[in-house]
Amino acid sequence: MIFLRSEKKIACFKSISLSSFTFDSSVFEIVDGQWKIEDAVIANYNTANKTAVATVAEDTDINGIIFELTLKIKDDAPAGDYDISCTIAAKKKSPAGGEENVKIALTNFTYDTSVFELVGGEWRVDESIIADWDDNNDIAAVAFGDNQNVNGIIFELTFKVIDPAKEGDYYVGCDIIARSKTPYGAEDQVPVKVTNGKITVSPVIKGDTDGNGVINSDDAIYLLYHTFLPDMFPANQDCDFDGNGYINSDDAIYLLYYTFLPDLFPLK
Repeated sequence: MIFLRSEKKIACFKSISLSSFTFDSSVFEIVDGQWKIEDAVIANYNTANKTAVATVAEDTDINGIIFELTLKIKDDAPAGDYDISCTIAAKKKSPAGGEENVKIALTNFTYDTSVFELVGGEWRVDESIIADWDDNNDIAAVAFGDNQNVNGIIFELTFKVIDPAKEGDYYVGCDIIARSKTPYGAEDQVPVKVTNGKITVSPVIKGDTDGNGVINSDDAIYLLYHTFLPDMFPANQDCDFDGNGYINSDDAIYLLYYTFLPDLFPLK
């Protein structure tokens, strides 16, 4: 384990980030990372990108070991001394006008529970400090810097239609709470206009991925595009046609076979 230690007290930092860990990758493999700061507002280690961020109150003093990095030694590693380093960035709040953060929470989702089941939610805000979806309580929260431009689609909900659902238009709403942190640590309420979303339930033919009412090779091509560009080519059904639990190019090939030999390649 590697410990990052602060040699002196660090006061009034609002946030600290660790990134660009450099070490001999032929000898070591990063297993995990953990902040050792008590009373942190946010303390997170992103295993995918191997970056860490922590946010502390303005008057928090940081001293001693602040982060623990766990490394695994690879087999047949030669004995010797090895160095490890990382990039540390810290943002300090200034009473004269420092960084402001904006945070948004989505709660109280309203929809027809006899027709839909809420499966999941995902933030679509780039470069957010934190973005979380609590699937137990159906609450979403995000925080980002004051210079972040938030416009367009910011959150995506996934619903499952409950059989047998009636055809028609249904509406989805929620409560939005937005607050902006001032340079002095206070929070101001940000006015937000809420517009309900609409979901149209209509019959879907299994295998008709492009929704034109006919199943042919065009649907296989559409599904192949979907596996690469899902936002541009959204799926109108569960496209795991080969039934292996994954949606990928194999399903597009399987669907193409189905258009020629439906008895040999039934859609799962």
